[in-house]
Amino acid sequence: MLTTQYESVILIADDQPENLQVISNILKTVSSQYNFIHVPNGKILVEVAQNRIPDLIITDWDMPEMGGVEAIKILKANPATSQIPIIVCTGVMSGSQDLKTAMEAGAVDFIRKPIDKLELTARVQSMLKLSMAYRKLEESHQTIARQHHNIVSSVRYAHKIQTALLPTASTLKRALPEFFILYKPRDIVSGDFYWFTETSPTPIYTRKIDEKGQETSVLNGFTESRRIFAVIDCTGHGVPGAFMTMIANTLLNQIVNEKDIHEPVAILYELDKRLSETLRTEDTEEGKKISDGMDLSIMSVGEDEILWAGAKHHLWRVQAGELHEIRGSKFPIGGTLYKTKTFEQHQLAYQKGDIFYMHTDGYIDQMNAERQRFMSKRLKEFLQQIHTQDMETQKTLLEQNLQAWQGNENQIDDILVAGVRL
Repeated sequence: MLTTQYESVILIADDQPENLQVISNILKTVSSQYNFIHVPNGKILVEVAQNRIPDLIITDWDMPEMGGVEAIKILKANPATSQIPIIVCTGVMSGSQDLKTAMEAGAVDFIRKPIDKLELTARVQSMLKLSMAYRKLEESHQTIARQHHNIVSSVRYAHKIQTALLPTASTLKRALPEFFILYKPRDIVSGDFYWFTETSPTPIYTRKIDEKGQETSVLNGFTESRRIFAVIDCTGHGVPGAFMTMIANTLLNQIVNEKDIHEPVAILYELDKRLSETLRTEDTEEGKKISDGMDLSIMSVGEDEILWAGAKHHLWRVQAGELHEIRGSKFPIGGTLYKTKTFEQHQLAYQKGDIFYMHTDGYIDQMNAERQRFMSKRLKEFLQQIHTQDMETQKTLLEQNLQAWQGNENQIDDILVAGVRL
């Protein structure tokens, strides 16, 4: 006996009422969970099947108005009914060529009349198992589709949040009039991001002892306003990388804007310390240590010089038409590979028109059709070629160059390239 979790609907088409009854009576002896629908021809069969979507169809071949094979063709052409198993049951068209014709139309089985009870029940049970398996598969597909839709919707909303954390174009334009940012997440959200803040001048006091021996504070000027810009590549991409960018953004705001740490090298040391504390990079009772981290390049721009430091990132500078590389530290921020780390700070006087480029590894790692990476050397040479263009044109040329290189290849990593002309 075939047991099902719900009542199976079997649609039977035959222009002879006695044949309809014979099939129903045989199948009733097998299970009480069958619900039969009888129709006299193929035309009504199509209408009922499209409206009811039965679990199984058993149809005669030769019927008035529309025959069984013609009805099968219509049902198989309709996505809503294309997966319904259909058995052709006939006593007239029963040759091997007829069998081939029925199968080509979309039937999955063929029964000759007069009907053999054992053959009918075996074939029906088999087809209902097939129908049930398809329904479960379809339900799974629908569940997966719903879950996928929910996940994508959530990630798209996360993209809005991540984008809101990035400095706005107007903010950057006001502080850095000539710049471009080429930012292409591999997925909806990104493990690469950029960060900016502008510090305000703060008073500088010196201590002075007056004639009475009293200590007083005397205003001795103000600190220089600084424009601090960073390009960051967090471990991973997609959602995991995006979570890391949220952490990095928060820590940078705490370090620079709340703790008033403005020198790039000091920012790197503090960021490394705080990230390790945040991610618990030592083994704990709660679980294994987390080795994730980030690479970054950070510059602090003054009136006539910049301070720069890099963690596994380098700075490219174009001055008087020549591109030079200032190398950063070999150590990343966070991670568990190194017990001690050293970061260096570079002080660079600049002249009007000097250009500084910072980038993550996404652009240089992009593959072409021959599975070749773009490489750092090519990017240097290309920037050398285009550096005289205005910054927005440089961004466009970089995009076009990247597209020409990768062709139809998928993007393999988040891409971030930033250029600033001072």
